[in-house]
Amino acid sequence: MHTCGESMKNETKKQVNSGRHKRYCKICSHEKREEIEQGFISWKSPIVIAEDYGLADRMNVYRHATALGLFEKRRRNIRAALERIIERAHGIGSVDSLT
Repeated sequence: MHTCGESMKNETKKQVNSGRHKRYCKICSHEKREEIEQGFISWKSPIVIAEDYGLADRMNVYRHATALGLFEKRRRNIRAALERIIERAHGIGSVDSLT
């Protein structure tokens, strides 16, 4: 049995046919491609990205990220994820978040 994380690790090792990817990828031809990629690199949820940009599902985001090597950029940008976690943690305990 594979977990989602294992599945993504295996997918990143596969060789991607870039010509085929560009022909069929909805993100490559999307008018807001740069925003989508930046959102992924900044640790925005792939589910939210798919919903925000009218993509079929999160797998479109994962396939695009795999084909373009965005996972490594995302890993290097771990700071963005940590900032979100810290901001949420501060908001939970504050009096201002209750009003």
